[in-house]
Amino acid sequence: MRDVWVDTGGIDMTEDKLAQAFARWIIKIMFWVMLMGINLVWAFPVKWCWNYVVPHLWGWPELTWGQAWCFMFLVAQVKMVFLWCDHQK
Repeated sequence: MRDVWVDTGGIDMTEDKLAQAFARWIIKIMFWVMLMGINLVWAFPVKWCWNYVVPHLWGWPELTWGQAWCFMFLVAQVKMVFLWCDHQK
């Protein structure tokens, strides 16, 4: 039986290398899933605190869970802008 030569572009794709690449890929996916899960869980306390205080003090509407998550995202973006501006001084 003759060996079949496959051009891999100079990349060593042995079984160990493939297993390591697959493991790194899985770890990256699990990291992002856990990060999003933590983020989504933290949206509930933001929602509860907002709905407990803000509508009664200022008459603003209550937040849904999705709005609380978006609010957290926007606050993080504003924080990053202020940190970047402070770094530029």
